[in-house]
Amino acid sequence: MTVRVIVGDVREMLQLIPDGSIQTCITSPPYFQLRRYLATDDPMAKYEIGSEATPQEFIRNLIDIFDIVRDKLRDDATLWV
Repeated sequence: MTVRVIVGDVREMLQLIPDGSIQTCITSPPYFQLRRYLATDDPMAKYEIGSEATPQEFIRNLIDIFDIVRDKLRDDATLWV
């Protein structure tokens, strides 16, 4: 078994993972505008999921990310949200 922790913007970091290579993905996306994990002056704050201006933008970002995740999953994979 291989375990890797990758830190960065999920949209960029997922590109480092080969398609069809993940057996299990477990995630807990933040709620819309409920909590900030980064300081507002942090350069990565603009990428923080949940800080979007509208709920529609928040859902669109989640869909875009899960579209990428789907490509990374094996045929027998599971995804836990």
